Amino acid sequence: MTHRALIFQNVEGEGSGIIGNILNQRKWDRKTIHLYRGEAFPKNCQEYTLLVVMGGPMNVYEEDVYPFLAQETRIIREALEQDRPVIGFCLGAQLMAKASGVMVSKGPKKEIGWYAVRLTDQGMKDPFLKSFPEKFFVFQWHGDTFHLPDGAVRLVSSEDYLNQAMRIGTKSYGFQFHFEITKDMISEWLEAGQEEFKHIKDRNLPDKILIDADTHIPQAHALAELFFNNYLGNLEVA
Repeated sequence: MTHRALIFQNVEGEGSGIIGNILNQRKWDRKTIHLYRGEAFPKNCQEYTLLVVMGGPMNVYEEDVYPFLAQETRIIREALEQDRPVIGFCLGAQLMAKASGVMVSKGPKKEIGWYAVRLTDQGMKDPFLKSFPEKFFVFQWHGDTFHLPDGAVRLVSSEDYLNQAMRIGTKSYGFQFHFEITKDMISEWLEAGQEEFKHIKDRNLPDKILIDADTHIPQAHALAELFFNNYLGNLEVA
């Protein structure tokens, strides 16, 4: 049986990253819908084993500016209601929360760069996270946060953000951080996001982020590979 992943890409430059590589290695078919280009959603998303929702700079409620968000949210809602596998990163996790009927709102501060996060007690018991270290560093680029849907499980938290990762149902995971990131993607985002840094006191932050990437990306990739190989392997035998 061929397993298939459907990837929703919301903006140029925020593609599947390392996750795409892992899907290729495991011989999954994958189809990316470039929503920002106006590409159409598939007629039947249920034909896919896994739905992957990428990040983006927009807010989940900006449907007047990004009309595709409304249908994207509906598709995510249907998948979650049927306990079909969904993975979301940053905006993707926020869309999962919105689709589950809870608030997405401004966070206490904007996070851009590498931040320490910790497994919760539930995270330490999660089948795909329990082998992680209790504390690890992840790449962040967000100002919003999602509330925890009813019945969802909080898996990862940080000092400023209570909800850094969650599990919905038995098969779906939302990550506020960018598990998929590569150094090339970080460089591209820093170039595209120059305007954002004009409002940040630390003008050396872009250089620091790239230096920190050399330190943190090896572990970040090792953890992403650990999670996704176990997660996809579980879906392959389900």
